[in-house]
Amino acid sequence: SPAIHVAFRLLDRPSALADLPSDAEVFVIIWTTTPWTIPGNTGIALNPSADYVVLRHDGRYYVVAEALARETMEAAGLTPYEQVAEAPGAAFEGLRARHPLYARDSLLVLANYVTLDQGTGCVHTAPGHGLEDYSTAVRYGLDVVSPLDDQGRFTEEAGPELMGLVCDQANPKVVELLEGAGALLASGEILHSYPHCWRCHEPVIYRATYQWFLDINALREAALAEIAKAQWVPE
Repeated sequence: SPAIHVAFRLLDRPSALADLPSDAEVFVIIWTTTPWTIPGNTGIALNPSADYVVLRHDGRYYVVAEALARETMEAAGLTPYEQVAEAPGAAFEGLRARHPLYARDSLLVLANYVTLDQGTGCVHTAPGHGLEDYSTAVRYGLDVVSPLDDQGRFTEEAGPELMGLVCDQANPKVVELLEGAGALLASGEILHSYPHCWRCHEPVIYRATYQWFLDINALREAALAEIAKAQWVPE
């Protein structure tokens, strides 16, 4: 799979960053192996109890988990760097970042499933493309964006550059758009396990869809009344 590091610019400041210059540009770094889900991003999840650091490189500031700082900054080519602040993930809850491709915000949220074994500790959250992401969206009231049709092609909601492309085949285009927006920090490949369909052997596409449900409680009394009138063979 493609593996990319992407910078989301923070619009708000936590108290832990109060000492930074007023005009300082601060970015949260996410890592993902599914670039095609970036159009569905509406949040960034942090581990509430993990330690996060703010690192300065070339006049800009970057937020990552302390345990993954060196690995992240080296992979993103942001060396040398200097640590200027530290705070728990909980300190960043509710802050807003700007989506690099669309005119909408990405909310910083907390989730216990955020691990520190790989990535940046700041998890790209696309509620329309994953169960954990969706559950987090329900808790925080995030928008659920799933700009794919029944054939897995991007709809008009994803923008003219992506419309009509099959989602996973659009990975190079999404990477290109991120690079053009100045948000792409690094791009590579990773060999890993990913769910595949047992019938067609293609990668599984997670997609939130509108569904309807029938409340059968409203029919219960009427159904029981009719059952009492019927002659059943056998009884």
